[in-house]
Amino acid sequence: QSKPKKPRAPSTKEYVPQFRSGPYAILITLHTKTKSGEFMSKNEIIKLGQNLCESSFDVPAAGKQYTAWASMKLLVDRGLVFASGRPARYTITQEGRELAGRLMTATDNQRKQGGSSINVAITSRHSSPTEDEGTLTDEDDATRDRRAGVSLSRLVAFEKGTFYIEVVIDNREVRSRSNREYIQQKLQERGLKVSTRVLQLGDFMWVARKKDAQRPDEVNDIVLDYIIERKTMTDLTSSIKDGRFKEQKFRLSNCGVSNVIYLVEKDDMTMANAFGIQSIRSAIAMTQICDGFFVKETSNTDESIEYIARMTTRLNDIYKDRAIYAVHACDMSPELRPKLQHRGQYDNTNRSNDTPKGLDGNALHITYEAFSEANGKKTNFTRRDLWIRQLMTIRGISAEKASSIAKVFPTMQR
Repeated sequence: QSKPKKPRAPSTKEYVPQFRSGPYAILITLHTKTKSGEFMSKNEIIKLGQNLCESSFDVPAAGKQYTAWASMKLLVDRGLVFASGRPARYTITQEGRELAGRLMTATDNQRKQGGSSINVAITSRHSSPTEDEGTLTDEDDATRDRRAGVSLSRLVAFEKGTFYIEVVIDNREVRSRSNREYIQQKLQERGLKVSTRVLQLGDFMWVARKKDAQRPDEVNDIVLDYIIERKTMTDLTSSIKDGRFKEQKFRLSNCGVSNVIYLVEKDDMTMANAFGIQSIRSAIAMTQICDGFFVKETSNTDESIEYIARMTTRLNDIYKDRAIYAVHACDMSPELRPKLQHRGQYDNTNRSNDTPKGLDGNALHITYEAFSEANGKKTNFTRRDLWIRQLMTIRGISAEKASSIAKVFPTMQR
């Protein structure tokens, strides 16, 4: 009796397509015909890439059931190409672009050596050629996905020019219908897109919304990496006195949005003066230094509206020439969430190699659905949640410090 075959161990080889194969033609076409964030349709890829492929993209070869286009699924599964929409449109990922560049370099070198029949073997950055499939690399696709915390093939993608930036106002933030209409009107007078919704956290935020949002079963909103918690001096004083201030900061520091802005309106100082202005100043300083939030002080509601308008204009400038990528609600794992939270503030300079990134190298965002599900108020707290909240009652212990302590000392006893 023959022994059962052992299961094949996962390959650590980097996939490298054969010269003039379907995958080769697709990668080279996307690499040379698109810029970062640009997409192409199936017909466009076939039209421009057929001369790079020996097999037909339209007609199966003799004795085969599939055309060269069938290799697109392989490229998507390996995270080299990303597909989005219905009908699907395609863009090359950063890893795919690097591989395509090496393919082109190897092809050029082979031609310079005078080879009449070019059969390119691409040498990886870490290894030597093997057989006809590829070469060795440090990690396979599954490992790369585990490290990032999300598969590139599952991202939500809004192509460049297919979305607009919208200001979202928490409809519980405004104290009356007239107040809500006033804020909306003033922002809309500046030509901004505005909507009011129930925000699970924060008072103002920005979303990228699809221009052709029609299907309710598709993702139509991606949360941008900025959120505002608005406080009048009366609100701020009350929240400090009753303990809501620390609880709100803890939730904001774990909401999946890394740029948290505390907008403080110094309109009525009566309660603040009675409570102690020095205590208020100390709380604001702790919010900046310990929690890492940006604090913006304004004189009244009109000045706050002007600040929100300037922020919206700035975000429109940032995102007008780029695509945007986000994580589905079902992919918001406990391991991924802190990486998203600390992916860098206000620029790319603080992002580590462990930061989950989109196909264009920029940090990932989250969908509006993911934000709402992750930040709904809990009715059942874990032992760790309660332990962190206890630690935060100690003066000088921020949410981030409490989380770090809880990693080393999971409970009060150990």
